[in-house]
Amino acid sequence: MTPFPDVALALVREGVDLTMRQCAVLLTVARAEEAQTVRGLAWELNVPSPVITRAHTKLVERGLLHVVTDRTDRRSVLITATAQGMEMAERMTGAPVRRAA
Repeated sequence: MTPFPDVALALVREGVDLTMRQCAVLLTVARAEEAQTVRGLAWELNVPSPVITRAHTKLVERGLLHVVTDRTDRRSVLITATAQGMEMAERMTGAPVRRAA
């Protein structure tokens, strides 16, 4: 497995420009068995919900995450990794990551 700093440098050299926070959100979502909520990600990463919202918005814009409204709670959204997001997560970890159900 390639150390993360080496992977991060390689990605930046390829033109991939993600913050560490965006990387953490992407990896957390990609490794999850189920779709994630903003509140759940905030709890898991120990940051305020607006921080997660800003990060996932940028990742959605880049095509790495997909967001849908939660049918059971219309105030909430469910966040999953796209195929491109899963590929990016695997590049970051150097290993397969768990696919969301």
